[in-house]
Amino acid sequence: MDDLTQTIEKNEFFQLHDETKHIKLAMFAFKTRIGKQRLYKEFGYKYNRSTKGYIQERLLEEKTLDYFVCLHRESLNSSVRDKQVFFLKDGQDR
Repeated sequence: MDDLTQTIEKNEFFQLHDETKHIKLAMFAFKTRIGKQRLYKEFGYKYNRSTKGYIQERLLEEKTLDYFVCLHRESLNSSVRDKQVFFLKDGQDR
């Protein structure tokens, strides 16, 4: 099981209790081994070849993660930043 799945499962605990379900839950990563397409899919985005970009899709199940930030870089000197992402769950009050 990867860190993303484990974090989401742990965060479900907070949503089950009235005294903690107001807490905004986030995950911050310096680097991830998760592939870019899977990462986007986890947060409800799918690559569209005709527009050459990601489009939002409806998730089957709402994520318990409100924010996800990844500063992925292969090294400090690397200029490749294609897996640097920020996901924000919007339009949902908790």
